[in-house]
Amino acid sequence: MRSGMCNIVINSCYFFYYSHTSDSNAFASQNDYVKHCDTCQRCKVSTMTKFGSLESLPPAEQPFDLVAMDTIGGLAGYGSPKQYIHLVVDHATRYAWAFAHKHATADSYISCLREILTTGTPQKFLSDRGPGFTANRFKQFLKRHSVHQLFTSSEHPQCNGLNERTNQTIVTRLKCKIHETPRTSWPRLLSDVIDEYNRTPHEVTGFAPSYLLFGLPPYHPPISQPLPPLPEARKTAVSNSLAYHAKNKVIYDKHFIPAQFATGALVLYQAPWHPNRGKLAPAMEGPYTILRQTSPVNYEIDRSVQPLGRGTDIVHISKLRLYHPPSHATLGGGGV
Repeated sequence: MRSGMCNIVINSCYFFYYSHTSDSNAFASQNDYVKHCDTCQRCKVSTMTKFGSLESLPPAEQPFDLVAMDTIGGLAGYGSPKQYIHLVVDHATRYAWAFAHKHATADSYISCLREILTTGTPQKFLSDRGPGFTANRFKQFLKRHSVHQLFTSSEHPQCNGLNERTNQTIVTRLKCKIHETPRTSWPRLLSDVIDEYNRTPHEVTGFAPSYLLFGLPPYHPPISQPLPPLPEARKTAVSNSLAYHAKNKVIYDKHFIPAQFATGALVLYQAPWHPNRGKLAPAMEGPYTILRQTSPVNYEIDRSVQPLGRGTDIVHISKLRLYHPPSHATLGGGGV
């Protein structure tokens, strides 16, 4: 069969195949042909169930066992030259620190952590693979303070889901504050938003983050019963968090299927959305080669990330699809 004749639309592929074959098992053969169509694999948005299941980081049982950092942009022009919020969340207590900054660089991240270090030293630090976090200067700063650095997989914010949810909460509350007091700069309002968040009982843990970290009561303590002692409250918060994750895992895993790629396998990678990416650009990139499996749901592939100077990339399995080379298509019967 001549290469390049397959249309993007699968039905057109079927029509083309029917028109050029005398195969008695045409239905099975056409499916195999479509599966190996290079254009279809790159340009069609797959409707098949994605790979992977919901995994979790080891539970953080005590304050500063694990802190995670993320950056919220797009805040320029609201009464301040600053345009970023650097948000740091302690996983055990859900306590949040928020810093308004002009830049998202290694130096700005270091300045945020210096302030947090006056309260406690994190054992582990989680972030995405942005250039500020992967900069040697930032890595050395963490090393000097004996903080173990962890990264999420590329273009998969769900790996830092706690921060993502907290981001939404903080931004929503900040919008409300700006609407009520439009002449006040957002950095001035941010401190109020964070204080209200930390002094409000969390829907998952059941306790205010400020109580779990510092023992400070919430703004509106429960009337029906007194707060338990801090050690007991922290244990209950961990138990509630684990139960919440288990419930979400059941729901999440219904929409995903388990899978595993062998080292050396060819895969396509779902291209991340970017405003500069053309509307007609293929949905999938590649093929790339699986170099190794780094976790139950993460793989290292030979995808170069030029802006960050990396020759490989670690990606989540939900972004991958097995690539079927057109040369491997099998045609039965009378073929063409």
